[in-house]
Amino acid sequence: MTRILLDIEFHEMDAQIMQSGSLVKNALTQVLETLETSNREKGGAVVVADNAIDDLHIPIKDCLYCGLQFSATTDFCPNCGRPTERALRRLGPS
Repeated sequence: MTRILLDIEFHEMDAQIMQSGSLVKNALTQVLETLETSNREKGGAVVVADNAIDDLHIPIKDCLYCGLQFSATTDFCPNCGRPTERALRRLGPS
């Protein structure tokens, strides 16, 4: 069961990283084009359009046991393997 949850979390994080990378690459391409052409209007549009990147911010939590910081959507600490607050809430009282 634990391995399945870790695999699911890994795939979710991988998808987020890929999406972030794509958005950053597109934004950097636009910035470079703007710098090359000195187009102030386009430069302003690049700054305004970075909302998609801002929306990808995910809350960070600290491990209750080892203190490592990780995504708030994680059920198990990637460092020590113990359950996070989120996992404990989902599992309920034992």
